[in-house]
Amino acid sequence: MRPLDPPRTIPQTPRYVTVEAGGPHAPHVLRAPTFALARAVRAAVAAEQSQVQSATKTQAWLEEMSTGMAIMVGACWWHPELDFEAARPGLHAPVADWAVWGEEVVSELLDQRYTLTDLVELFGAASDVVSSTHAVLVQATERSDFSSGPAQSAGAGPESDSAPRAATA
Repeated sequence: MRPLDPPRTIPQTPRYVTVEAGGPHAPHVLRAPTFALARAVRAAVAAEQSQVQSATKTQAWLEEMSTGMAIMVGACWWHPELDFEAARPGLHAPVADWAVWGEEVVSELLDQRYTLTDLVELFGAASDVVSSTHAVLVQATERSDFSSGPAQSAGAGPESDSAPRAATA
């Protein structure tokens, strides 16, 4: 990891979240990724999960999943004083590039004396941040149907019987 000089400014907006995760290294600031980056990160983590064989012990499974967890943590990382030396892949990078980057992130965290438990805690917090980003997108999609034309009010369509009716006495 490389020190940031000057330190990052942390905006006071909902996109930035301070979490008490990462063991003795806490607190950490995480930044919700853009929608496109969140999609790329979820795809890379899912690809890592599909490569992990069913481990019989939790410790072994977590060790195998460390790369996927590091991808998520690295994508949300916004530490005010430290940043990763490894360059994050672009949005459309192949999954293999994300896996290589995730391994580099794990290595840099280990160099800073982060443990597997610290990584799991940070992954949980980062997953929550990415999930909340995705939830906003899902809510907006559910509220808007961009595939159809303008909404019509009830009874105003071509099939409606909206002709004036004669008053009956």
